[in-house]
Amino acid sequence: YSPICQGSLQKQGPFKYPLYLIPKDLKVANLVEFDPTLEGERIVYRIDPTREEVVPYWSREDIVKDKVLKGQNLEFVYLKDRLDRFYLMIEGSGKITLANGKTFWLRYSATNGRPYTSLGKTLAKAGKLPEDMLSLQSIRQYFQRHPQEMDGYLNQNERFVFFVEDEQNQGATGAAGVVLTPERSIAIDRRMFPLGAIAYIEYPEPEINGQGKVVRYAEKGRFVFCQDTGGVIKGPGRADIYFGEGERAFAKAGNIKGKGRLYFLLKKS
Repeated sequence: YSPICQGSLQKQGPFKYPLYLIPKDLKVANLVEFDPTLEGERIVYRIDPTREEVVPYWSREDIVKDKVLKGQNLEFVYLKDRLDRFYLMIEGSGKITLANGKTFWLRYSATNGRPYTSLGKTLAKAGKLPEDMLSLQSIRQYFQRHPQEMDGYLNQNERFVFFVEDEQNQGATGAAGVVLTPERSIAIDRRMFPLGAIAYIEYPEPEINGQGKVVRYAEKGRFVFCQDTGGVIKGPGRADIYFGEGERAFAKAGNIKGKGRLYFLLKKS
């Protein structure tokens, strides 16, 4: 789904959690240039000025808690909710609404290259939430009750995403370079499946009532297009369906669970 977040172009009042442009010292190396067996692999790094060595780029905790990017003028919009920022980084794009009514879209620019750790699984492992009740909504409710624990758990996910304003401002754009269509665009592992491919998917979809609660799950089947990828979409057994923007999309995306079936359409030779 695409988050819709209230934002400000200046740090003021409750708007104190910045989104960053890509830093100049963030570098990317394609490892195939060093070893042909590493096709498709890459590392994200920076040069440590003291040791003059290649080191991993700053972690989420380095950026958020230790503020290592402060003073580089990379902050371009501020949010008022830490969890909104976290979810926005997971989704990779979203809409910002300013106090004057103006809206604009953000899109993914780069990551710090650090590993992704699931917030839900971390909470479940710590015994904070039952695994069978994990959802975006239950996680948000947990931190509303325990705000003092939020930073500690968020920072266990080392990955941090940098954004840029989408100049076309047409909506969420996937890795294939086209605007995503609700319930018709899916994210896949491009190492396994080709971007742009047509597929047919069957899965249990949550039906949401007017209060944003799940009424039941109903089996759905529809044709879809492989138009996006994601840092957590790994292997042949994982695909994410794009549900659109807003609270209803958030409720569907946050509660979808269960196994589905994915069929690819191939041209007969």
